[in-house]
Amino acid sequence: MKTDTIKQVVILLIAITGLYFSGLNLIKISNIQSFSDVVTVMTFFACFFPSLILTANLSAKTLKSILKLATH
Repeated sequence: MKTDTIKQVVILLIAITGLYFSGLNLIKISNIQSFSDVVTVMTFFACFFPSLILTANLSAKTLKSILKLATH
């Protein structure tokens, strides 16, 4: 595994962890009433988009590797 892929997996794990815990807090919020609620929403979206992009990138790498193995 290349160093770049390992870094992407580590960043993905961090982003998914942040996404999970901020999502749990976001579910509990009915209205945005304080600054901590705003930080929770910002954390959720700051983790959502990197996790989405990294998941797509790592899935493409995995698919390419599987196709390479299947053709040889």
